[in-house]
Amino acid sequence: MVTHVSGSVTSRERYLRFDEFGGAEKLYLDSRDASPLRADQLRVRVHAAAINPLDLRILANGPQAKIYGVTLPSGSGNDFAGVIAEVGEEVSEFAVGELVFGEARLRAHADVVVVGEQDIVRVPSGLSLEQAGGLNTSGKAAIASVASVALTELSTVVISGATGSVGLLAVQLARAAGAKVIGIARASQHDLLRDYGVTPIDSEGQLVTQLRSAAPEGITAVLDYQGAETIDAALELGIPAQRINTIAAKKHRTNEGVQTVHGGAERPAVVAALAEQIARGVIHFPVDSTFPLEDFSQAYARLDSRRARGKIVLAPTR
Repeated sequence: MVTHVSGSVTSRERYLRFDEFGGAEKLYLDSRDASPLRADQLRVRVHAAAINPLDLRILANGPQAKIYGVTLPSGSGNDFAGVIAEVGEEVSEFAVGELVFGEARLRAHADVVVVGEQDIVRVPSGLSLEQAGGLNTSGKAAIASVASVALTELSTVVISGATGSVGLLAVQLARAAGAKVIGIARASQHDLLRDYGVTPIDSEGQLVTQLRSAAPEGITAVLDYQGAETIDAALELGIPAQRINTIAAKKHRTNEGVQTVHGGAERPAVVAALAEQIARGVIHFPVDSTFPLEDFSQAYARLDSRRARGKIVLAPTR
């Protein structure tokens, strides 16, 4: 038996797919018949689904495509938020009409996703669906990477890519732990970092020189959300490799002990407490822009510009 909302599920569903690897130009909007629902599954009408740099790496047939077992043709996206439209008879924790967010690897950029109970979390009051639809991947990465370097009030941590969706969460989690934070970002984004109590340095400048000047007392940890240059600068400054964690350059100098903790294998439940903090305004999680699903090309162009201040979200249902 399946419980459902009358008229909430159509026989055809739109979704983004790609038939060959490449750039965002390989994506196109297709439609398919609604898939059957097993007794232990839920059908969620998607209202918001973020796009992430990870989506582009998978599309480009990067290492992540192998990690996630991509076979062609494939759907796209992971993070989503929406309303439960149907539940199978074995589902016990959720009900039709509840707002939820979570993950559906290679399936989230669609009108509808079918998931299990373990794949979703309720949207807390005060958290917008756009925020919820972009939180899973960024939230897990920020939580796991910050935890990997065990920050305290005695720590001075460098965070590269500090104004990206993961970086901005990590900045706030690091500050909440009492750490002094040095953020690497473009000069145009330095005022934003100062608003969060962060000492900014220019990502287009000479990193080693700038870091020595910003932290004459020394640096205790590095969180890299930008790329190999941050890792090289940190090692040149004598920061122990095990105190460096990267999610942006996972093969760079890891043989020397650089960590690659990112939280990707964790279930969405790990971000539940973070979602509550965002809902209460304790943690800020901005949404840069929202695009209709059919305008996905514009959304990916915005992501590729690297000028977004917050999450970029697709909105299949308005």
